[in-house]
Amino acid sequence: MPVDAPPPAALVANIFTTQPQDGALSENVECILHSAAAKQELIEYPNFPQPTPRSHTNPLIPALLASLSDDKDNNNGEGQGAEVSAPYRIAEVPSKGLGMLATRAIPQGAFIMSERPLLLGPQVQHLDGHNMQFTATATARQRQRAIFTEAEKNLRIAFARMDPTNQKAYMALHNAHQSDGSGPITGVMRTNAYEVCRLDGQTYAGVFKDLSRINHSCSPNTTSHFDRASLSMLLFAVRDIPSGAEITSHYCGLLQPRAARARALKPYGIRCACAACTDHAASDANRLRISRVTDAVPAIVRWAGSPALPDDLLLRPTLALLQVIEAEGLEGSQAYVRVLYHAVLILQVLAVARGADMDRLLLARAAKWATLRGCRSEGEGGSEAQFREERERVMAAALARAGSAPEGGGEGRAME
Repeated sequence: MPVDAPPPAALVANIFTTQPQDGALSENVECILHSAAAKQELIEYPNFPQPTPRSHTNPLIPALLASLSDDKDNNNGEGQGAEVSAPYRIAEVPSKGLGMLATRAIPQGAFIMSERPLLLGPQVQHLDGHNMQFTATATARQRQRAIFTEAEKNLRIAFARMDPTNQKAYMALHNAHQSDGSGPITGVMRTNAYEVCRLDGQTYAGVFKDLSRINHSCSPNTTSHFDRASLSMLLFAVRDIPSGAEITSHYCGLLQPRAARARALKPYGIRCACAACTDHAASDANRLRISRVTDAVPAIVRWAGSPALPDDLLLRPTLALLQVIEAEGLEGSQAYVRVLYHAVLILQVLAVARGADMDRLLLARAAKWATLRGCRSEGEGGSEAQFREERERVMAAALARAGSAPEGGGEGRAME
């Protein structure tokens, strides 16, 4: 196994290290770190290093459903952590080259795979290693080529430290930057790297053997997050994926209009012809609306404590917005998880007043929220303590609403 090595004198700002140093050579990650502080932050992360996860259990589902219902027959999340064979294969995809295909039906919220990067380092523009200085007469093209040249020097050092099998896997990945001055290793990194974490104030990216094969979609069927403790990326399904279907991710901001997405995809050589890009006027309007989703908890608390307001005042537009997001195929967005959460809070209030006729809808939405919330990194979009405190506030207002409402419940009907 390579040990930590000092770089050549010209590259003294960078540290080259193999992590985690646990003897599992095939799963070790070659790292280029821009400072000693970045290395310390990497290796001193709580519980580092953990094995790469081979399964995933969502603790939210049993806890949340138990808090909402006494029905012991509800899905309680058991069996989610069972280790099974990977539900995908890498194969040719028409007009896209290699991609990832489902080998069996994958349900919404299911753990698909986890993988450590072959190589981890700062973004290419920060790989020069010694804070390059340019003359006032240097053109933009000259600056770019100089940065790419220095990046290639750094990447070659890390590449030379790789296990030969990992070297082969890295160079087999697509390179969309063969004619812009990028070296071969730099080109592969620019084409395939995912942003994974921040270390000592710098954004780091990773190149993966299988994850980097996943093709782009403006309506992707997966979401992922990087687990620092195991130094691996975890991939989840955000909607049901049929057997044989392509597993997709995204390479650009999905809530941007079509024109902005097209500009972001151009360096990858992608001309997207999905429904969101062909019928872009309607889709752009929908995505702008979705991008404006904000925290509605204060409004829900006010409504819950005001029995004079109609029951469906917030439920109707909330369920309508969920339908818009689903129609756009954006179940992986933070906006979708947030709006689902709003729906759960609203339905909890109505369940207090109406009882059984709200339970089915409440439990279905709550299970979906918990499922998708469990696909995200811990703390993303709010902590469990925050969610618990918000539910308690809403329920206190709901009980007050129920106590002062006229017999027979409030006005309006729930909209499914």
